[in-house]
Amino acid sequence: MTTNALRLPRVETGAWGSYECRVGGHGMVTEHLQVLPPDTTSRDRLLWALLTVWPGAGFLLGIAAAVAAHQLTGTDTSAAVGAVVWLLPWVVMEWRGRRFTRRVHESWRIHDLASWEPSLSPLRDDARRLRAADPGPLWAEGGPTWSEVYARTPSRARRG
Repeated sequence: MTTNALRLPRVETGAWGSYECRVGGHGMVTEHLQVLPPDTTSRDRLLWALLTVWPGAGFLLGIAAAVAAHQLTGTDTSAAVGAVVWLLPWVVMEWRGRRFTRRVHESWRIHDLASWEPSLSPLRDDARRLRAADPGPLWAEGGPTWSEVYARTPSRARRG
């Protein structure tokens, strides 16, 4: 099976979490399934997504702010402006999302799989079931498939 036939890389997200499938090293297919708790609110999902992308995106935004501030002020002030633009929103997001982040990390329902045979994948089957059973945000209060997959997904906290 070729990479084009699998249409990789592929990322799917929903109220239930995220599923990512991409080509890994040595031609292996790497899959990553993360199932969030069934009672996750849209605010929690938004903060979780922002905390994932902010270190990189915020850094670039901070550089742009520092360059713009350098035209008006000196080097020291522009560096401080860039650092504030990068770090202040990050600290605020971390503070506001600390309870959800702690809860997710305490029962880390995340699973990685790398295989040579991409057609046989329990992670892909779980992601398909979650996607098919997800009719929208109203279901986010905990449908049976979501709870079932969440309960079956190994918890790293228990492995430790």
